[in-house]
Amino acid sequence: MVVNGYRFGPVAWWAALLAVVLLVLPSSAWAASSCDLALTPPVPGETVRRFSPAYEGGHWGVDLASPWGGTVRAPVSGTVTFAGRVAGRMSVTIAPAERLRVSLSYLSQLWVSTGQWVEVGGALGRSGMDGGLPAVHLSLRIDGRYVDPEPGLACDTSTDNLWGRLRLVSTRRAARQRLR
Repeated sequence: MVVNGYRFGPVAWWAALLAVVLLVLPSSAWAASSCDLALTPPVPGETVRRFSPAYEGGHWGVDLASPWGGTVRAPVSGTVTFAGRVAGRMSVTIAPAERLRVSLSYLSQLWVSTGQWVEVGGALGRSGMDGGLPAVHLSLRIDGRYVDPEPGLACDTSTDNLWGRLRLVSTRRAARQRLR
């Protein structure tokens, strides 16, 4: 292929196309199209409010139905980087990797503390309310930018399909496994 007098072979053409796609697509669109970050649902309820950053001042995550006082579980393994109150609501933030943050809000009780390591599925606290709605808010940040966490919840994380889990092995867990 010839573009502006430059001749591109098939490999160079595909590499150039990939570079353009990666530069043009925002990180949220890229994250939403893959299962690179599989999230285990923190509560068994369905989504009652979707990710909508541009609507009514922004909703930067998803709300999942949960009866008040239900157990909220870690959607990923990682280090708790925050456990406390934000705008009067109890929240927990987990760092599964250096540039990733997974947060859960609208909790009525916290059972973890900052600096603590949590395993996926581990109990974090109890669910609470948001404006009269019993729910848990789940948000995901990649490099400080909020992205829709719902595609990660839709990934099959069963033992039959390990695709999403293969990319989530933490450095701490991998180091422990290498030492065995």
